[in-house]
Amino acid sequence: MYIRIVLADQAEARLHDMQLPGVIASVGTPARSELRLHERDLVRDRPGPVFERLVLMANPRLLGMLRRVLPPRLGARVAAVVPKDLVHQSEGAVRAHLPQEALR
Repeated sequence: MYIRIVLADQAEARLHDMQLPGVIASVGTPARSELRLHERDLVRDRPGPVFERLVLMANPRLLGMLRRVLPPRLGARVAAVVPKDLVHQSEGAVRAHLPQEALR
């Protein structure tokens, strides 16, 4: 199972992928143009793993905004939300805040 972890603040976003059981691997920081992709561009078949679950990590205000604009197909994949700004933290800190329910 693949999990996509989105860490975001008002200025930037970082993406991490995790294959269970396994380690968190940084996917990178999306360019501004990638942040504006349509839902069909995010969930269509493309090379590489397709994530089954989505974990959102951001401050509470930004989480609220993300949930309002998240397309239904992506919203259905949200396994957990973490109301903390972890975008500048290490992968170890991200793993420490990863809720267990996202891993089941």
